[in-house]
Amino acid sequence: MGALLISGVLLVVQVWTLAAIVGWIIQDGADIAGLMPAIVLVLGLLLVRVALAAIGDRAGTAAAETIKSGVRQALFAQLLARSPRAAYQPPSGGASSAIIDEVEALDEFFVRYLPAMVQASLLPLAFGTFILPLDWLAGLLFLVTAPLIPVFMALVGWGAQSASDK
Repeated sequence: MGALLISGVLLVVQVWTLAAIVGWIIQDGADIAGLMPAIVLVLGLLLVRVALAAIGDRAGTAAAETIKSGVRQALFAQLLARSPRAAYQPPSGGASSAIIDEVEALDEFFVRYLPAMVQASLLPLAFGTFILPLDWLAGLLFLVTAPLIPVFMALVGWGAQSASDK
């Protein structure tokens, strides 16, 4: 999660530098040769962000495997603690298969959705913090609309769930 947040901060720096390059070209008529250090910085930041995304993805996958293993162990412990003679119990083979399949379905949530939700929630706040001193109206819009992103993500998730159920 930390790699994604650092990548988000670097995105702000990258966009800021890119905006400065465009400003120097338009306002000052700067030539490309004089802008090469800034262009190399933008490309370097892009490469660092790609590396951080790979690190974050790998860490998310490892964390998801740890969480899924714990959930699986807890569910199997509950399954083994029940009496196999109880009439209301599902067959143990079917229950085991369901546990494995359903726990594997958690992978996408922990690896993709949760980090994306955190990043989508925090990046507008970071952008708003940088923009607020420059343009208070645009910064205020970022800060007001940022909390709505998780709400819209939840609405999309509920819509996808209802479509999947149908």
